[in-house]
Amino acid sequence: MSKSQGLRTKKKTLDKVIRKVKEQFAMLENYIAELLRANPASTIVLKIEENEIDRFQRIYICLDALTQGFVKVCRKLIRFDSCHLKSASGEQRLITVGIDANNGLYPVAWPLVETENKDSWS
Repeated sequence: MSKSQGLRTKKKTLDKVIRKVKEQFAMLENYIAELLRANPASTIVLKIEENEIDRFQRIYICLDALTQGFVKVCRKLIRFDSCHLKSASGEQRLITVGIDANNGLYPVAWPLVETENKDSWS
């Protein structure tokens, strides 16, 4: 393969990747809209890094139905935890859980963040 063939192939591949990223963001926005339609008082915050390719930074989801359930059935105790996800970009899932009457974990809110730091926890 010549150098020019390699450069053309690289450009076509990057164009496909950029197009795919934009399609994925469109689906994420539709997902958020559907969550808010089904749970109107919920809190959902999406943060992206805007440049030539919109890069996902973090999303925070706190569904109103889960918040109401926490208030009604859980102890007034909240735990925070995080876990690493296996992906190319290495996101982390942070989670806020309550403890229900059976000592089970009750999810309250969950952000997906680029890295665990003070900014992403706040």
